[in-house]
Amino acid sequence: MIQTSKKYLKEEFQTSVSPLMVRVDGRVLPAPKIKLGPQDQALVPRDGSWDLLNNSFHEGAQIETWALACFVPSHLCGEDDLRKFGQQMASVSCGEGMKMTEEPAVMTYAKADSDVSCSLPSFLPSSLPPFLLF
Repeated sequence: MIQTSKKYLKEEFQTSVSPLMVRVDGRVLPAPKIKLGPQDQALVPRDGSWDLLNNSFHEGAQIETWALACFVPSHLCGEDDLRKFGQQMASVSCGEGMKMTEEPAVMTYAKADSDVSCSLPSFLPSSLPPFLLF
């Protein structure tokens, strides 16, 4: 390919192509650090990521009202499974420095074939205060 294009590139664009790789000098930059917690403790990444387990945010959010909508039929994911998911999510959030109530204000099943944004108003009570949906 290079040989057949060589003449064309030279005549048309006054350019040449070398089959040799270009050598450039480079360096590896140090990994960025994240500061977490009230003590501003620096967290250094390992294997390309930061391990946030057992570390807390400086100021974690507080989630008091949230809803859990399941878009699969109840025979595939029962209420106990949803409840356990909510408890685990609250537990992990708490461990990361965010305060989150263990129980959602609403836990419901939506139609599996519905668009999330279209179906929200149809199954959530209008009396809810502002909330997060998971």
